[in-house]
Amino acid sequence: MAIQGALPVEFGTVFPHGAFALGVEAVTNFETKRPEVGRETGLPLWAVEVIDAAPHAQPLHVSASAPKSTPKACLPDHPTPTGASGTWPST
Repeated sequence: MAIQGALPVEFGTVFPHGAFALGVEAVTNFETKRPEVGRETGLPLWAVEVIDAAPHAQPLHVSASAPKSTPKACLPDHPTPTGASGTWPST
């Protein structure tokens, strides 16, 4: 039996040490060239490229080659990372 629909997962479950957001963009349907929306919510679908902030993850100075994840979320507006200051947080 296949799972139908999205799997609700808490941010802290996937990234218990947090994550560094690298960029946000609207998810676009490849065929129609229109923004995708959540099937259940009807809200725009956003993709956020992140690097895991876990201590065992690669250091930030090698972020160009660090493994990245792109979780997606349905939100009414363009998401803005909290505490965004244009600089990397110190650890």
